[in-house]
Amino acid sequence: MNLAQAVTVTCAQLLHAHLDTCPEASSPTDEPAPAWLQDAVINEGVEVLQAAGYLRGRSPVQVHGTLYRLFGRSRPSKDEAEILRGMAQQLQWWFKERGP
Repeated sequence: MNLAQAVTVTCAQLLHAHLDTCPEASSPTDEPAPAWLQDAVINEGVEVLQAAGYLRGRSPVQVHGTLYRLFGRSRPSKDEAEILRGMAQQLQWWFKERGP
C-alpha cells in the first residue's frame, strides 16, 4: 500500500468511526461546499497524488474525473471540503520540503 492509499483508508476509517459515535455530524443542514471549493480540493488532491507517485501509470484526467464523481455523490459540506483542502495543502508542503 502506498502513501496515498494509506491516507485514503485512514480517512475513511476515521470518518466511519466518527459517524458511528456522533450521528449528528452528518446533519443535512450543513452548508454544502461551493463548486469553486470542491474544484480546489480536487485539483490540489490530484497534485498531492502526483507528488506521492500515485499517478504513475494512471491517467490524471481519469483520476480527476473519478474524484469529481466521488465529490458529486458525497456532497461534502463547506467545513468538510475545507478540512480536505487543508490536508492536501499540508501534504503538498511536506512533499516540497522533503524534496525529490
